Amino acid sequence: MGIGAPIIALFHQLARDGELKDVKRIIELGSQDMTCPGYGQLLNRTIAAMGGEQLPDPERIANGGAARDFYQRLGWQYRCIDTDGRHDAVTMDLNFDPAPNSEKAKYDLVTNFGTTEHLINQVNAFTVLHDLARPGGLIIHILPFIAVEHGFFTYQPNFFYALARANSYDTLGIWLNPNTALSSLIPWQHGMLRYLKLDPNNDAVLVVAQRKMFGVDFKVPFQQVYEATRTEEVAARYQYVVDGEVLNGARVAHLTGNGFTNK
Repeated sequence: MGIGAPIIALFHQLARDGELKDVKRIIELGSQDMTCPGYGQLLNRTIAAMGGEQLPDPERIANGGAARDFYQRLGWQYRCIDTDGRHDAVTMDLNFDPAPNSEKAKYDLVTNFGTTEHLINQVNAFTVLHDLARPGGLIIHILPFIAVEHGFFTYQPNFFYALARANSYDTLGIWLNPNTALSSLIPWQHGMLRYLKLDPNNDAVLVVAQRKMFGVDFKVPFQQVYEATRTEEVAARYQYVVDGEVLNGARVAHLTGNGFTNK
């Protein structure tokens, strides 16, 4: 997908909110380039909001420059992961490869800007994202909400709520961007689509910012609306992070009164 207008808008908002003040190391899924022509001034305002030195020709970077150049302008140490090796990428196949031990819990910011929708192995990809972030680090996604023949998947807000619930992530926000040519970020609310007309030919995306709170292994979520349909045996296969403690899914069901189908 590249670093488009909604990503720059999100960075600008997070910077003003003080959420990026502790970022020193960033790693991205994908060897990203800048794809936000016409947003050079917003790029410079974002850099200024984070205390960086502004670009003398921001439009040149915004229109096809390497994302690495933008991040390094902020003083961040930059890495990326891809199969192509571009921009000195760590060469990994995210369908199969785990995060290298040397990279685990190392990064203040981990980004997924239009990468995981192209991967069939979602569990491995989201495990890698989790493993790369340090406790207290940010994980940011910008992924297709409506996209025809773009990747294997589109994403729903309930998926990210489920990730947060299973892994005790702090969700800073979920937004809808109706078209990646625009910098608009509309805070997600249940039922909002009754009032929006989205063209299926446009590439509407979900924008999600979450903070990994604890240094525990990634937990695979179970969609909450169906939790009450599980047997106790199935529930016991799942785990939840609660205040840093890992709880068995069957125990969580008993504690919350979310019963089992075999009762």
